[in-house]
Amino acid sequence: MTTEISAPLKGALSDLAVTLANSEHSFTPPVKHYRAKGVYGRWAEAPAGSCVVTYVHKIEHLTVILQGEALVVDQDGNKTTVRAPDVFVTKPGTQRALVSLTDVIWLTAHPDLGTTDADNDEMEKVMCCETFEEYDMFVAALPAPEEL
Repeated sequence: MTTEISAPLKGALSDLAVTLANSEHSFTPPVKHYRAKGVYGRWAEAPAGSCVVTYVHKIEHLTVILQGEALVVDQDGNKTTVRAPDVFVTKPGTQRALVSLTDVIWLTAHPDLGTTDADNDEMEKVMCCETFEEYDMFVAALPAPEEL
């Protein structure tokens, strides 16, 4: 699946991620990891006023906002305010900037792609890319539908 994304918006999210990472107010949400047969879950909490830029997602999955309210801006420039309780689907090629308007708790549910309980960092690499360039290379390496 190819997602057409304009270069300026890709760059803006990438620039924001770098700026946030280098800021004295840098924030990385703590993540709790959960596993059930075939399912991998990630629980993240973000305090009011925090801003986080997600990785570029490779795999479709469910996103659940369990508590709070956040402003979400995606790679297409769509702005949405999400409020708990809410559930939505995150598509491959999606990257978002999230600004927590209140204290927020997110839960994502992904297919477990065979990593072990100790491989939470590895699971993140399987599910996400750090940049759109990396995502484009991932998509280009996928077999054509007729090859499946």
